[in-house]
Amino acid sequence: MGSLRDSVRRILRELVAEDYPHIHYPAASYAQVTAKQQSGEAYAYSVRLLNAAGQADNSVPTIPGIKSKLNLDVGDNVAVIFPYGQLAPYIVGKAVIP
Repeated sequence: MGSLRDSVRRILRELVAEDYPHIHYPAASYAQVTAKQQSGEAYAYSVRLLNAAGQADNSVPTIPGIKSKLNLDVGDNVAVIFPYGQLAPYIVGKAVIP
């Protein structure tokens, strides 16, 4: 019975990894602004996600091109969400990391 159980677990892991990759990442996270460009009234930011300890999460590359009307500075900590599990984050605002 163990062999069947192991096979089902392996198949489920593969299915989740292929069809639901976003399930491995939180729907919201803290990040730090690493770059800023202004374009008219809007800004485009690059952010580096932070882990639960508030340190840079090196398992995820810097995310560029996040558009926002918020005027943030490089080095600011922000809260970001990932609507609908897509890698198209939205900056909610400045954050104080606990």
